[in-house]
Amino acid sequence: MRYCDTLARMIHYCQEDYANASPALWFEIDDLLNRVWPPAEPPRTLTLTPVHRLDLRPHSFFARVDGRLLAYAAILHKTARHASADWRIAGLSCVCSDPAHRRLGLGAGVVSKATRWLLASDVDLGLFTCDPALVPFYVRRGWQPARDLVVVGNGTLGAIRGDAAGKVTLLRLISPRAHAHAADFCRGEFNLALPDRQFW
Repeated sequence: MRYCDTLARMIHYCQEDYANASPALWFEIDDLLNRVWPPAEPPRTLTLTPVHRLDLRPHSFFARVDGRLLAYAAILHKTARHASADWRIAGLSCVCSDPAHRRLGLGAGVVSKATRWLLASDVDLGLFTCDPALVPFYVRRGWQPARDLVVVGNGTLGAIRGDAAGKVTLLRLISPRAHAHAADFCRGEFNLALPDRQFW
C-alpha cells in the first residue's frame, strides 16, 4: 500500500461548535495556532482563553492524523450593514496546518469542508481576506477574489483595513438575495462593525 493511501486512511475530518467544544479541544486548537504563529513571549501558564470571539458564533473544522490535530479552520458569523441593507455574513478565520505536516492536503481538506458547510447554511455571503499568494488556493475551493472590495474592521479612523495590511478580499455569494445584489459587492468598503483593533 502506498504511503498516500495509508495517510488517507489515518486522516479524520471533524467539525464542532467552538463555544460548546471541550476544554481539551480548545487547548489543542490553541497549541496548533501557537505552532503556526508563535507568540512573541510564550505564556507562563496555560489558561483556557477562547481564540475566537464567542459572539461571532465560531464553528470549527479540523483534521486529525493518528489522533493529533494538525489542521484547522473556523467560520465566524455576524450581521453587517452594507449598501443600506443588513446582511448575514460569515468568513473563514485561523486557517492553518501544522508546519511539520504541510503539503499533505490537510489545509485544503478543512477549507473545502468548511466551504461546503457554509454553502448549506442560512448566510447571505462569505467574506474574508488572505495574503495575495494564497488567492489561487482559495479560488480552487470555490472562492472568488474581490480586489476592489476592501474589508474594514469598523468605521473609525484607526480601523484595521484589509488593503493596508496587504490582503485580498475573498467572496462567495450564497443566498439568492446576495446574488441579486452582486453589484453591491464589487467595490468600495465592507464594514464589519467590529470593536476597535479587531478583524477576521
